[in-house]
Amino acid sequence: MDWKDTLYKAGIVLKESIVEFIERQCREEVDNAKEMQREDDILRAIMGFVDLKASDMMILELLQRHYGIDSISEGKSYIMDARSYYQCDKLKEYLGLKGAAWVRYKTEHAILDKLKKNYKLLETSPEKLKVYFEKE
Repeated sequence: MDWKDTLYKAGIVLKESIVEFIERQCREEVDNAKEMQREDDILRAIMGFVDLKASDMMILELLQRHYGIDSISEGKSYIMDARSYYQCDKLKEYLGLKGAAWVRYKTEHAILDKLKKNYKLLETSPEKLKVYFEKE
């Protein structure tokens, strides 16, 4: 009988360990989802400021005040990403591409990479962007 009791207790301990593992995994998933949502919120806010023609310094101040981003390099990275996505959206709208056609065009011309490497392209009109990307 002692042997059965030991197995029974071990089963309970194993069950509790599995439950703890699952709960820890769920907490990590929730934390990751919150971080992804925060980053998406930051990028969308910056895109809104870009729409309003705000300067990078003004955007950095707003990021510091409302999102607690104290690192200038982190703030500039967010701004560069947001401006790149903003230009992509403008080019997509100008070209009238949707779905797989847009993904193919964007990948074929490495649009995001080129936008992130050349800051001048972030201020260029969609018409000139199209000519630039198709020329290369």
